[in-house]
Amino acid sequence: MSRFVEILNEHSRRISLRNFSEILEEMKARLDAASAHMEVTFPYFVNKRAPITGSQGLMEYECTIKGSLNSGMDLMLIIHVPISTLCPCSKEISEFGAHNQRGEVRLQVRFRKFVWIEDLIKLVEDSASSDVYSVLKREDEKYVTERAYQNPMFVEDS
Repeated sequence: MSRFVEILNEHSRRISLRNFSEILEEMKARLDAASAHMEVTFPYFVNKRAPITGSQGLMEYECTIKGSLNSGMDLMLIIHVPISTLCPCSKEISEFGAHNQRGEVRLQVRFRKFVWIEDLIKLVEDSASSDVYSVLKREDEKYVTERAYQNPMFVEDS
């Protein structure tokens, strides 16, 4: 097991989507193993601006990279993305607004070439009634509320 710890130590400040497969190949070779597996979970922070005021705040997304090297390479990226949805049924039957829900999308993507975590987060956020922000001023709250109201979406459909 010490060789495994040494490999991780050698890459400790450089484990990324770009070199994950290289680390698996090194593990398999140095450990003289038939296969290699590694899973790394980490918080990923994106500086996100509020939609109207531009106020900045860090959004945290939990990410996991899983990799296996057997006869071939299998790499997977998992991202937890918070979203907000506004219920279409509630909007339809109400005269004064609609209820909304917070949800979390867990996106799993198998990849062979490099992918941008930010692009996948945007893909998920664009499928919701509204993004979630860490900092909102009154003008931003108005925008987020109205955007969700104009874009009703069941959380299951996001």
